[in-house]
This record gives sequence, structure tokens and C-alpha cells, in this order.
Amino acid sequence: MPRSDPELQKIAPKTARVVEILKFTKAADVDPVFLDKSYHMLPDGEIAKPYALLREAMKKRQQYAIATVAMHNREHIVAIRPSGNELMLHTMFFVDEIQ
Repeated sequence: MPRSDPELQKIAPKTARVVEILKFTKAADVDPVFLDKSYHMLPDGEIAKPYALLREAMKKRQQYAIATVAMHNREHIVAIRPSGNELMLHTMFFVDEIQ
């Protein structure tokens, strides 16, 4: 018997609808070897202004955000960086995954 939407929402990771920023770090401190897949992050609805403020602040300070987000029913550690007029989200490898 397939699960209903409310049942799926109960077991979904808490980051299923939220990007939780854990910390900010200097862009130069993020080694590109740890970056995996890339995604464009675009604002949805009423968050356009906070999105633009975050992007511009990160650009000005030359910082990336390290965050958690759920994608494909799994929680991922990601790096978020400003790129032009948008933010880019990169899933990251763990140290033991780098060869």
C-alpha cells in the first residue's frame, strides 16, 4: 500500500523544504575537489528580496555558505556560492570519498 503525502511528510528530513546554513567560509578556503554536482538556486515567491540580499552580501564578502539540504530523499552537505545574478548550490564529497 503506497504511503500518502502526509505520511511521507512525517518521515522526510527536516531540510526537505529548507536550506539550513551551517556556517559561512571564505571562498578561497573551499577546495573545488570537494564539489560534486551543481544546481542553480532561484528564489520562489516572497523570498526574492532576502535571496538577493544574501547573494550580494556573499559576493561582497567573497564567502560561500556551507549548508544542509534534502534532495532525492537524502540529506546532503552543500556549498552555496554567488554566481552572477543567482546562487549556485554544489553537493560536496566527504574527505573519504576523494581519491
